[in-house]
Formats: sequence, C-alpha cells, structure tokens
Amino acid sequence: MKCPICSYGDPDNLLAQARRLAFRGEHERALEALTTAVRLDPSRGDIWYEKAKYECRRGLLEEAIISLELACTVDGSYVTFAEYRDWEFKPLRTDPRFRKLAKWRNDELKRLITKDPPGPFFA
Repeated sequence: MKCPICSYGDPDNLLAQARRLAFRGEHERALEALTTAVRLDPSRGDIWYEKAKYECRRGLLEEAIISLELACTVDGSYVTFAEYRDWEFKPLRTDPRFRKLAKWRNDELKRLITKDPPGPFFA
C-alpha cells in the first residue's frame, strides 16, 4: 500500500510527518516516509539518522547500521549521538560495525585537535 503522506515531496515535511507517525506508534508508515525523504535528498544526515533509529525500533539492525553509516558520512557527529544519547541504538552498540564507526569518530576528533592546536587561551 502506498503511503499517502509520501506524495508531499518535501523532505522536511516527510521528516516531521514520520516523527508524528512514530509518536502514534505507526512505525511502518514512519519508515516509509523517511525512505521517501532520503530518496528525495540523500545528503540529509538528519533524515538518515532518524531512519536508522526507526529501523532499530523495528529490529531491522542490518538496515539501521547502513543508515547510520550514511548519516555519519554526511556528519560524523551522529555516531556520538548514537553512542551516548539515543536509546534506540542500544542493540547496535555491541555490533563491530558500530564500534568501528565510534572508533573512526574518536580518531577523527584526535586528528583535528592535534592538527589545529588550541590558541593561547589553553596555554
């Protein structure tokens, strides 16, 4: 069945609609809206991240790790949220691919800190 909300065609509207649907417990329809949203704008890390959260809620862990990886290619900070903030990712936290994402993020932060040392404020 075609999701009636997916005809809106605006990723922001679809993201908002997905959140409303998920709040009402309609996770399948929320996931359909998010899938459409990432097709419309695959450069939106926030939508990939939401999609990964809803996939985790539904037990679609393989799909969730892929969506989370895509979110992190847009913005690496999403792995920090997944690691420390959002409970939905608890089933993924022991997955080696998730650990690899977290290690990549930590290594990237270390690289940025050593590449651009702090100014005199920290001396």
